[in-house]
Amino acid sequence: MITLAQLLKIMPAASSTRAEIFLPYLNAAMDEFEIDTKERQAAFLAQIAHESGSLRYTREIADGSAY
Repeated sequence: MITLAQLLKIMPAASSTRAEIFLPYLNAAMDEFEIDTKERQAAFLAQIAHESGSLRYTREIADGSAY
């Protein structure tokens, strides 16, 4: 389980409002899928940060036509 302060250090570009909204869902997902080591948490949160633009986007931006 991570705290709001930890999440904001991991994703410094995220707004505190967005981080506070998503924090319980991130913690629930980590619990459900046994993301329970520092290495697994780091990989999961790095991927979330990258794919969401630090919690800015919740929908896919690309339509796949560039691939």
